[in-house]
Amino acid sequence: MNDWSFRDGTALFALWVIPALGLLAWRAHHRTKAAARAFAGDTMQARILPPLRGTQAATTMGLFLAGLAMATLAWARPTFDFETITMSARGLDIVVALDVSRSMLAKEGGETRLDRARASVRWLVEGLRPHRLGLIAFAGEVLPACPLTLDHGYFLSVLDELSPGMVGRGGTRLGPALDLAAEMLDSGAGRDRILVLLSDAGDQDSLPLDAAASLAKKGIRVVTVGIGRTEDPNAPLVIDDQVVRDKSGQPVLARVNGELLSNIALKTEGIYVPPDSTGELPALFDRYMAPLAKGEATDYQERHPKDQFGWFLAPAVLLLLWQLGRPTYPAVKTEAA
Repeated sequence: MNDWSFRDGTALFALWVIPALGLLAWRAHHRTKAAARAFAGDTMQARILPPLRGTQAATTMGLFLAGLAMATLAWARPTFDFETITMSARGLDIVVALDVSRSMLAKEGGETRLDRARASVRWLVEGLRPHRLGLIAFAGEVLPACPLTLDHGYFLSVLDELSPGMVGRGGTRLGPALDLAAEMLDSGAGRDRILVLLSDAGDQDSLPLDAAASLAKKGIRVVTVGIGRTEDPNAPLVIDDQVVRDKSGQPVLARVNGELLSNIALKTEGIYVPPDSTGELPALFDRYMAPLAKGEATDYQERHPKDQFGWFLAPAVLLLLWQLGRPTYPAVKTEAA
């Protein structure tokens, strides 16, 4: 279903000015009447001053305020319905592998690691319009969540649905995730291929460095992104206000295995983005991708919201012009000699 929306919703806050202007106009009208009565008195006022009727003043001000409201709505860039535009671009094949293990539910700074990872992917995708994207969810098992596609809207909708419950087995196994990414990226002839791996890297002996070496032989580069705590390396992992413990009863540490993530990136001529640099991920990624080989031009379609500001701008102009042609008060009627 199509609904009205606004591209620049912050402009709508200007609508709060309109009732304030109306109140000021009401006060000005009553002060004008009081000043006229003090100047000319009740008898002479009707003979030398225009009738200070509130009806005409209110109508004129109402036209001005209505025109101002319409102009503000046009400024907010209202949209309704979509149009499909066919575009052509040369891009890369990029697979995002997202850790959805239970440790990603740990809250740090008011948000979970999984939420932070999703936000990082969203920031990244905003600048990846010409590229094909695929998505993998992994924990103790691996799930091919989204095949390579140019439909970034679908990719993001799948991303939002990812949760630990979608991957049956617990734990964190990076190796199988890297192997599945190699399969998904195996057909990218003529273009460079990249795996973006987001995890706290609490790997459970799944031989991720061997899998990274296999990716390197195929020319697939890995950008690793650390997600999690870095301030205190000895802090325990806390989920739902409870310390997570291993089978021996010892607290599981919340630290990110940055060394492992860095080694995976180095083996594939990729880059490692530490947890405190995730906000810079789009810029880092852009610089890294610039020299890489893009594939042949591919046609794809994008849905763009249709601007409908004309429906508000035209009435705004008409109302303001109408208001300019109306005096606030009627002219004084002079008596013929």
